Amino acid sequence: MRIFKLLFNPLLICIAAGIAYGVCLLSGRFWLADLVVHFRLHMTVAFFMFAILFILQKHWRYSLCMLAFSICSAIAVQSAFAPPSQPEGTAKASLKILQFNILYTNEEFAKAIPWIIAQDADIVVLQEVNEARAGEMGPLKEYYKWSQIKINPQREAFGMAIFSNLPVTKFDYVNIGRGWNKYTRTEFMVNNTPFHLYELHTPPPMSRFFFSQRNRALELMGNLLSEDQTQHRILLGDLNTTIYSPFFSNILSKTGMHHAQQGYNMEGTWPQALPMPLRIGIDHIIASRQVKVESREVQGYHGSDHLPVITKLTFYEDK
Repeated sequence: MRIFKLLFNPLLICIAAGIAYGVCLLSGRFWLADLVVHFRLHMTVAFFMFAILFILQKHWRYSLCMLAFSICSAIAVQSAFAPPSQPEGTAKASLKILQFNILYTNEEFAKAIPWIIAQDADIVVLQEVNEARAGEMGPLKEYYKWSQIKINPQREAFGMAIFSNLPVTKFDYVNIGRGWNKYTRTEFMVNNTPFHLYELHTPPPMSRFFFSQRNRALELMGNLLSEDQTQHRILLGDLNTTIYSPFFSNILSKTGMHHAQQGYNMEGTWPQALPMPLRIGIDHIIASRQVKVESREVQGYHGSDHLPVITKLTFYEDK
C-alpha cells in the first residue's frame, strides 16, 4: 500500500511527466529518447488524465502542471496529424496499394494470400520476405501481371516483394546500409501518367548503431525524393519510426510531401498483439503534393507482428 501511494504521489508524477516531455525534445540526439517520442500521443492522453485526476483530488498546482504538459504535447501531436493542403488541378487516376510487413518467421502467411488477392489492390508491397515466404507466393505471381521478389541472404528480415497489375517501366534494387539493407524504386505508368514508388525497410533503432543506420537511410530517402521531380511519387514501407520523430519530419520538410496519417488517422500498425489505442504507426506512405490520400485502412491479423494497410490514392494533374 505504501509503494502504491508513493508511485501515485502527485509530485513524483509531475516530475516523471516533465522528464518524459524533456526526453521527447531530445529525440533528435539520442536513440533512447527517439524510442520514447514514438509514444507522444499516449503521453498526451496520460498527462490529461492525470490532470483530471488531480482536479478531482483538488491538487490544483499539480493539475495545472499536468495540464501544461498535456497542452504542449497536444500541440506537437496536432501538428503531426494536421490535414495537408489539397492538391490543385484535376483528378487523373486512382490507385489502391496494399502494404504488409509479413514477418519472415510467419508460418501463417500462406493463409493470408487468398485474402491479399481478394483485396484486388493495384500494387501489393510485402516486406520481410525470406526464402520460405517467397516460396509461398506462387498464387500472387499468377494473379499479378508483373512481380519482383528479392531475398536478402545477409538479413532475412530485409527481403521484399512487389506485385502489380499496372505497367512497370523500370525497377531498381539499390544497396544501402553497408551492403545488407536495400531500397527499391519502381516506375509505373498510371493512365499514361508516370508514377515513382520508393520502398524502404529501415533497421529498428534498438541500439546506437541501428539508430544511426535508420537515420542514414531516412536521410538518403529524403534526398532522393527531393531530387526526383516526378509529379506523382511516394515512399512506402516499415520505416521503424513514427510521425513524431524529427527524422521523419525532416523528410516532409525537405521534400514538401505529406504522410497518410495526416487527417487524424491515428490507428497504429505495430505491435498487432496490443489493442488499437496502444499500437504505434510505423508502416507509412509518404506522398507528393499532387497525390491525395483518400483513405488509409489498417486491416486485421494475418500472422505477423505488423498489421497490413490498404491505402487509396488519387493523382491530380496541375492546371
